[in-house]
Amino acid sequence: MKSIVISDLHIGQYWKSNNSRFSRARKIIQYLKKNLSMFLHYYGVNTNLIIAGDVYDAVSANTEMLVYVANELTPILSKFHHVYAIAGNHEVFIDRQGQQQSLLTIGLQGGNVTIYDKGVYTNDDIDDVYHYVFVPYQANIDDIFMDDNFQQYLSNSKKNIIVAHMTPHEIFSFNKFKMNDFIDKYTSSTGEYSIPYILLGHYHMVSMYKHNNTTVVSIGNTYYSSILDIRAYEDVSKAKRFILINEDGTIGSGRLMLPMVKSYSIINQEDFDSKVDAIEKECADDSDKLAIYITSPILIDYSRLMTNGYDVYFDLIEDKDNNNSPILSLNEITDLNNIKDSIGGNTLQDRWNKYVTNITNISNTDRLLCNWLFSKRVDADLTGNAIIQKVKEVIMEDHK
Repeated sequence: MKSIVISDLHIGQYWKSNNSRFSRARKIIQYLKKNLSMFLHYYGVNTNLIIAGDVYDAVSANTEMLVYVANELTPILSKFHHVYAIAGNHEVFIDRQGQQQSLLTIGLQGGNVTIYDKGVYTNDDIDDVYHYVFVPYQANIDDIFMDDNFQQYLSNSKKNIIVAHMTPHEIFSFNKFKMNDFIDKYTSSTGEYSIPYILLGHYHMVSMYKHNNTTVVSIGNTYYSSILDIRAYEDVSKAKRFILINEDGTIGSGRLMLPMVKSYSIINQEDFDSKVDAIEKECADDSDKLAIYITSPILIDYSRLMTNGYDVYFDLIEDKDNNNSPILSLNEITDLNNIKDSIGGNTLQDRWNKYVTNITNISNTDRLLCNWLFSKRVDADLTGNAIIQKVKEVIMEDHK
């Protein structure tokens, strides 16, 4: 039996309301349906679907969105032999009893759906080749991997595939946990387990590396999530992908269907205003099949395109022929805070102070927190607990 593995669907991102959904929110669901239908068409209904976390974008998803998604996706998901989904960081929350819960248990339903929302789960029945270990996102997920008790989840008799929602240091260097340490611990010459593949959700860029005999794969997300995705549109090695696990245990990948990217180079606001009618006319017939990519050396207001239902990505680029370009070359910068931009002559700190001072609809407490977060923006060791503690301190001080 074949299995398809995808991750980071982020359903509900940019959602407004049923009558005024931002184009990208609509396309995330539209193209997910297209890809699920493609899987069924090419690989048949006797295929499993495995989702490595972040089916939803936020636990604050409203009822309207959940109902809409259920109506749109349930008929397609029900056609797969089975659907296995682990919780990602975007859809978990801590309840009043201090226990982790997941939106998945509400949003994904059906007789052929299995949810793994906390702890570690194993499954020997997905296919005849692999023993599957599922590790949903948890605050202590790094510790779970390195705990000596993890071996209880591994099989001696079958090859192991681990599906988890996390990103190790080897894929994104800001993270401290090293997957290679885990691999060495259980698959070295003295180890007794075969772990040929570790399939990871969470990091949105496609990435892969091999350590010893283990291939670690960052699956990536299912739709364009940033300007980096758009820049890499024509780079096949960075294309959005799904993982295919064949009946014989071999593993490959395929490219997901996504909107074609149409690019426009804009000089300034006047240039955009003079071209916007032509851009809309050119894209009108294929608006559901396109993502519009606008590059410009200065900030412009392109909201008209978004208001009219287009999925727009804006890229502020350096104009090498214009000495007044506000874009700074990072390899020439030693201290970002003290660099003056070529337009206003203000430092980054000066510009922030002006911005936050001019905001009129926030309290002094919120303004204080904003300033503190800005001061910590390059602190790689800043943790969620540190932010919570600071919020408590500011609130207590405000109530004195």
